[in-house]
Amino acid sequence: LKIVTQMENDEITPEQAVSAVDDVSFHISSLSTELKVYVRKSGLDILDKHKVFKKNVPELVVIGARPGTGKSAMMLQLAEYVSRTENVLFFNLEMRSITLWQRIARMLAKKDIERIDQDVALKNLVQNEMNKLNFRVINGDTSIADIYTKARQVNKKYPLGLIVVAYI
Repeated sequence: LKIVTQMENDEITPEQAVSAVDDVSFHISSLSTELKVYVRKSGLDILDKHKVFKKNVPELVVIGARPGTGKSAMMLQLAEYVSRTENVLFFNLEMRSITLWQRIARMLAKKDIERIDQDVALKNLVQNEMNKLNFRVINGDTSIADIYTKARQVNKKYPLGLIVVAYI
C-alpha cells in the first residue's frame, strides 16, 4: 500500500522502491507459512507430485481420456488407496457390481481373479483386506441430482474424504 501511494504521488525514489519490495517480499514469506496446502496422498506418485488432490478443500477433478486408457482403473486405485484412511463413496455407473469388486480383489492380490479363487489362503487374505476398506459403492443408473442427494446422505453418516463417479 505504501508503494502504491508513493507511486500515485510520483514521490518514489529508487531506494524507497527497493525498501518497499523488501517489505512486500517479507510480508509474502510470512503469509506463505500460514497458507500451507495440505495434499491428500493418492497412491499415485505423479498426482501427488503435482498436488492434484488437496486435503479439506472440496474440489471437482475430472479425469477424461479416450476409451480403454485406464481411467476407471486409475479411479479405482485412487479410491482403494484413500479408503484405507478415509471414507470413500464410489458411484458405479459403468460396470456390473461383481466386475467392480473383482477388479478391487485383483488390485489387492496383484493376481488374476482365477488365481485368487484357486488359492484359499490368498482368497482369505484378499477378503480381510477388502473388509478393512472404508469403501461404499452405489450401483446403477442415476442422475446428477440423485448423486448429490445420496452423497449428502452418506456424508452425514460417514464423513467422506472422496467421492468417485465412474462414468457420467
